[in-house]
Amino acid sequence: MRETRATVDPEEIARFAARAEAWWDPEGSFRPLHRLNPVRLGFIREQLVAHFGRNVSSLRPFEGLSLLDIGCGGGLIAEPLARLGGVVTGIDADAEAIDVARAHAEATGLSIDYRAAAAESLAGFDCSPLGIGQRLPFWLNVYNALVLQAVVARGVTDSVRSVGDFYGESKYEVGGYEFSLDDIEHGLLRANEPARRGAWRPLRGDDPRQRLAPILFDERVHFAMYSACRSSPWLETFTEAGLDVQLESATRRYLTAHIRLDPGCKALRVPKVFDWYEADFGGADGVRSFVIARLERDEDIEAVDRKGGRVAVKYLEYDWSLNSR
Repeated sequence: MRETRATVDPEEIARFAARAEAWWDPEGSFRPLHRLNPVRLGFIREQLVAHFGRNVSSLRPFEGLSLLDIGCGGGLIAEPLARLGGVVTGIDADAEAIDVARAHAEATGLSIDYRAAAAESLAGFDCSPLGIGQRLPFWLNVYNALVLQAVVARGVTDSVRSVGDFYGESKYEVGGYEFSLDDIEHGLLRANEPARRGAWRPLRGDDPRQRLAPILFDERVHFAMYSACRSSPWLETFTEAGLDVQLESATRRYLTAHIRLDPGCKALRVPKVFDWYEADFGGADGVRSFVIARLERDEDIEAVDRKGGRVAVKYLEYDWSLNSR
């Protein structure tokens, strides 16, 4: 995936290249990383085991998972991930570090796909073989990763609105085609519907990129797309296996955190996304039904039931401030 702004700092790469041979010396210049590694690996293991529902007691809990380590250096994290069962790809812009990583993995009998490349150079990935069930999780993961990458590449410090048209101007090459973040969100994940009550579809009818889109639209994608804002859904990854459960979990988690029912059931206050994309949920009545069906607190459910579900819907303001989730 290639973005118009490079993520590689040549001076930084040169500094690391000069110390490449020291990557696996626990008392050398990378000693701080060696000391930090158990903490980093413990956090990664805990998060992935919880997210993918793996056996916490297993010696190889990542069996069958494909893991990408961007900025892998000499392989200090990639190797433990492989030992835990992951199919690991490690990429780094420092070719000398990659040489060291490859040599060390071979010496320890580990099979890791190391590549000397920047994150944005994965543009050659062929999307066409993706199966019907793979497309939605693929594009959700691509979108979320690129939003995070664009925040860094464009130097966002307070809000994505501070750098112009963040979602329209942040463009990447994926599978041989150029996509803006808007193209992925609205052209692919929202079945080529206009953005925020707009009038124009993002992709023309003859646009070849439409062939890469998910076959069916699922309105729960709104709660799976990370937008780097305080009102954003959490940053998560999605897989083909168990995708329906993952989408429902992401939806309920987001709504539980943001829905407010006024005293006396006078109004149900819901996230702004329902206002912008009311049509995606079947109109105003569809929004109300979608939210009521996912109320978690017993007292809220009972209050809405007493009114026969006839409760006014009000929309919360969207907080565009940069978040940390």
